[in-house]
Amino acid sequence: MDFTGFVVDHMGHFTLYDLPGAAFAVVMAAVLTIVFTLVVGGEARASSRELVLWSAGAALALVMVRGQLPVAVAFLALVMLAKPGMEVRTRGSIFFGALIIGMGCGSGAALVTAALTVPFGLVGRWAGKGA
Repeated sequence: MDFTGFVVDHMGHFTLYDLPGAAFAVVMAAVLTIVFTLVVGGEARASSRELVLWSAGAALALVMVRGQLPVAVAFLALVMLAKPGMEVRTRGSIFFGALIIGMGCGSGAALVTAALTVPFGLVGRWAGKGA
């Protein structure tokens, strides 16, 4: 087998042309989560690195899964078996916001997510003032 055949066999449902878009989704999720934590401020800013990792991870998971039900079920099974014991130091709503940003970027709507991150962050800041 030649090198090209080896690469094609190990690309899954991706082509070489999909890789820049996938990388864009993961990087965009990370950048938008940084913007989100800066806008929300407070405890979100204190744990922004952790939130960025969760958001980028969510984007990567969605990029890998896309519309494939068997892959989605396998991913869910792995997550349930692994039972990540990572404790998040922020309110659940901020953590959920970081995951939503990752999901938006990973599902192919990175530009829409970018347009809505700051208004979403402002709502998070307003909601955090009452807590």
